[in-house]
Amino acid sequence: MRTLRYVELQDAKILLIGAGGPGAAAAAHLAASGAGYIAVADGAIIDGFNRAEILGARLAVMQPDLQVDPYPVAVEEANAVAIATGHDAVLDATGDAGAGRVLARAGAELGIPVVHVARGAVLVTWPGETACFGCRPETGDGRPESADGRPQTAELAAAERSLLAGLLGAVAAADVAAALGPSPVTEAVLRTVSLPPAIDTETVERVAECPVCAVVTEGAR
Repeated sequence: MRTLRYVELQDAKILLIGAGGPGAAAAAHLAASGAGYIAVADGAIIDGFNRAEILGARLAVMQPDLQVDPYPVAVEEANAVAIATGHDAVLDATGDAGAGRVLARAGAELGIPVVHVARGAVLVTWPGETACFGCRPETGDGRPESADGRPQTAELAAAERSLLAGLLGAVAAADVAAALGPSPVTEAVLRTVSLPPAIDTETVERVAECPVCAVVTEGAR
């Protein structure tokens, strides 16, 4: 079982990609748990302000001792490795399959763990050593149907999305912290999160046709 020591989280450099609901929730949990450094990359503009900079400012207020570096850019194939270089773990909260594959390749090249949050699930990987984002099975969105089978109201659906984002962020933060612990990630794990609160965990195996593993160099393996 992997364990976490406070000093490891405090001294680690964590890169968060995507400052939306799950990403913001994960960052808040990591900050409250004693993280010493979080970089936030997101190119989205909300009401005239960059989302990475908004989250960075909120984290600084929450934990004044936390060093936060906002990167107001979208992470893509051309810049992923450069942005991830120097970090000890990547948390991919973009929810985008293309970005997930790009970050998995970057993780393999740099030899660092990558935790993905997408479609109601958290995937813990060490690309090049374990199965990666490209090997994952398709998952649902984690949102339950109404108990009586009737369509949900917009207000109820929005509330459930917010609750699920918070739960996903908490799970992802715990997995990032564990990946930074003294024991390495030795297998890829998929946690499917749903409401009412429930988490199903399964191991993900490498697949021969994975588009990411296919380009991982022998050195990364």
